[in-house]
Amino acid sequence: MIRVPECQTELDLVIVLDGSNSIYPWESVTLFLNRLLQNMDIGPQQTQVGIVQYGENVTHEFNLNTYTTTEDVLAAANAIVQRKGRQTMTALGIDTARKEAFTEARGARRGVQKVMVIVTDGESHDNFQLKRVIEDCENDNIQRYSIAILGSYNRGNLSTEKFIEEIKSIASQPTEKHFFNVSDEFALVNIVEALGERIFALEGSEPTASVLVARCAPGSDNTGATSSCGSTTAS
Repeated sequence: MIRVPECQTELDLVIVLDGSNSIYPWESVTLFLNRLLQNMDIGPQQTQVGIVQYGENVTHEFNLNTYTTTEDVLAAANAIVQRKGRQTMTALGIDTARKEAFTEARGARRGVQKVMVIVTDGESHDNFQLKRVIEDCENDNIQRYSIAILGSYNRGNLSTEKFIEEIKSIASQPTEKHFFNVSDEFALVNIVEALGERIFALEGSEPTASVLVARCAPGSDNTGATSSCGSTTAS
């Protein structure tokens, strides 16, 4: 059983999900959300969670201030349907979350640690915008975690080199502390414990925002342990 340490800190967490056609099965994304969120103490004075989904377009599934209990957030996360789309507009997803999801109107709190988690499975169709978007995140003190899901690459026997390079470029420094990859969508749950520990460790640090980008890749996880998660370098 995967154990995530209970989160009893004050955080604003926005999860940005790639819902394009290549994500399969969607139930694996739902399970990942469940495992990540179930031990969080969610409430107006604790952790708040919002979820954004993107593909060709961006949708705010729910805001930071929409739900005030862990049970309600889990129920809402379980009810999210894959919106699909032929394109993966990762830069648009990150930029929309930066500019809109963390506004006070949507529940963001002044001076509270901000964390963004992005889950996606392929090279972006708007990668020419990524450099600017990441610079804007840096200027807004957004610390970014990136996770690469290489399921579609493995299924198609495609090279992951450019994909891994792109997702690493999204992560904050040091890369080994902010980048994950897994072999496919099913393996997302294998990084939940390590990811949760790193998010919860933000307590006590200076307020920043963190972005987690999720993509699936083959190999071992970036902690060096052998598992079904992908390594930090393409094989």
